[in-house]
Amino acid sequence: MTAQRLADELGISERAVAAKLESGASLIRIARQVLPSTTNRIEAMNLPGVEIVRQTKRSYPYGSTASQVLGHVNVDNVGNAGIEKLYQKTLAGHPGQAVMQMDARGSSRFDPDYPREEPLHGGRVTLAIDIDAQAIAEEELAVGIAANEATGGMVVITRPQTGEVLAIASWPDYDPNNPSEGPVENQKNRAITDVYEPGSTFKIVTFTAVLERDLINLDEMIDLEEGRWHVADRIIRDSHRNDSLSVRQGFAKSSNILTGKLAERMSKSEFYTVMRDFGFGQKTGIDFIGEVRGILPTPRHWSGVSQANMAMGQGVAVTALQLAMAYGAVANNGWLLRPILITSTQEPDGTYTRTQPVRVRRVMMPSSARILRKLMVEAVEDGTGGNAIIAGVSVAGKTGTAQKPDPINGGYMSGQHFVSSFCGFLPAENPEWLALVVIDDPQGDRYYGGSVAGPVFRKIMQRLLVTLPQSEQMFALDEYDDPRALSDGRVLAPNVLAFSPDEAGEKLDDCGLKTELVGVGDIVIAQNHHAGSMLNVGDSMELTLGAYVDSGTLTVPELRQKNLRLALAELTSRGLLPAVEGAGVVVRQDPSAGTVVPMGTRVNLIAEPILEATQ
Repeated sequence: MTAQRLADELGISERAVAAKLESGASLIRIARQVLPSTTNRIEAMNLPGVEIVRQTKRSYPYGSTASQVLGHVNVDNVGNAGIEKLYQKTLAGHPGQAVMQMDARGSSRFDPDYPREEPLHGGRVTLAIDIDAQAIAEEELAVGIAANEATGGMVVITRPQTGEVLAIASWPDYDPNNPSEGPVENQKNRAITDVYEPGSTFKIVTFTAVLERDLINLDEMIDLEEGRWHVADRIIRDSHRNDSLSVRQGFAKSSNILTGKLAERMSKSEFYTVMRDFGFGQKTGIDFIGEVRGILPTPRHWSGVSQANMAMGQGVAVTALQLAMAYGAVANNGWLLRPILITSTQEPDGTYTRTQPVRVRRVMMPSSARILRKLMVEAVEDGTGGNAIIAGVSVAGKTGTAQKPDPINGGYMSGQHFVSSFCGFLPAENPEWLALVVIDDPQGDRYYGGSVAGPVFRKIMQRLLVTLPQSEQMFALDEYDDPRALSDGRVLAPNVLAFSPDEAGEKLDDCGLKTELVGVGDIVIAQNHHAGSMLNVGDSMELTLGAYVDSGTLTVPELRQKNLRLALAELTSRGLLPAVEGAGVVVRQDPSAGTVVPMGTRVNLIAEPILEATQ
């Protein structure tokens, strides 16, 4: 009777329940993680010997959003994938223990003769992932895949000035609340664990190599062999036939022949070194499980056509994260950064660790980066990236369309099988956000990166522009970034915080900028364009004046429970620099309100989304 009633409620075999009840064991587990409604009904039955044991279960309120980053736990709440697995010890905490005494009446109390260990609550792991950016990336990726009848795709969004990973999405995904309902393959974070041939998005590496060696003139005309170039025993083709193009035009129109010819101006060793410097063929160092190195053959394994093929992104395999970080070096004036996925951790014992940006190496001089950014803007505005144009914002980017390798027969798959991609950043003059979009095996008439991935990039960035707050530049300007060193009528805004009005005016005048003073005071406490912003010669900078407080110190205001945008405005108006984690409402700040700090001190803000009550 008991077995039948339990089986009916739990939806399992009566025979299986009966077998467990008749096993003779003193403690038998019939089922786990049963719905509360079911347990309430069983409890009301008052079945002899049946006890309901309540346990905690991890809940993922955002469902599949960021699921391949977070991972999930098993029935025992032990991390089984993703951050849950990597930081199991930090998140789980430690159980306590104590020896108890029981008297004749059944009352229990602690035994003071034995040691007692207090439990430690689980720690905290804070991600650089922005929930809004992640949701936007996943939503637009899914729309783009459906529109192009593709088999999958990936999106990576970063802050190129710091290396923070704001979103990292791949499709298909899964629901961590019910991980067993889909294929295990869907739990992989493909942007980190899978490789693909990048195609023309890789051409920034080739152009960096020849720019750094002063091997090209942007206006030099290159013979394009009427669209068919014989290299060793192969023929390299351009998708659009041209007799000749300038180097500048060749980048915008993504000419394979032009790029291959430029690569042959270097030795194999030189080209290989540049690819390695960009981080290809090695792990990025992201704090995550399962990262792969990609595939970068050494020169001794190259054939006669390898150098020309690699120059246009074939014959080399990369992860989406590797390519995004490589583009970050163009955006931030030449530095390859280590990606930041974890911004801070707090261990169960209270130990707090904050992740700082790490410059891996300089891969190009700022002058080369500025030229590449110009070429990428032209590629969007006058070349193959036209579908990524956003009105009112300068976008720098590059398209990519690569044939898919045939894993069975070698070579490339016959028929229409491509990986379409677009990588870019904005604003082009002083990039805040970078995004890489990769669409796998699109079907139909459109398969070029500009037509397939470009629109997805545009929609993602349009939504980010009205969602995410802009951040202050984390790195100081390099010695190479002298504002007076720029050409074409543009300058980088200098940092004049804490300057006197006269000193600030002289500094701006040296840079070809005009000064507009607001307020009364002895020093500059805020500037409307932060250091590193790209301006035109003759532009004005608005400087807010204020007075010294305790010889150059300021009192940190109370920012908790304020909207993040208002908190940012208040900090910058006082001459303090914000560093932001999250979005929404400020829940924590460091230093705390009332702390007296020097002007220009960075104030760390942690914000969380506003939760709405539902009925």
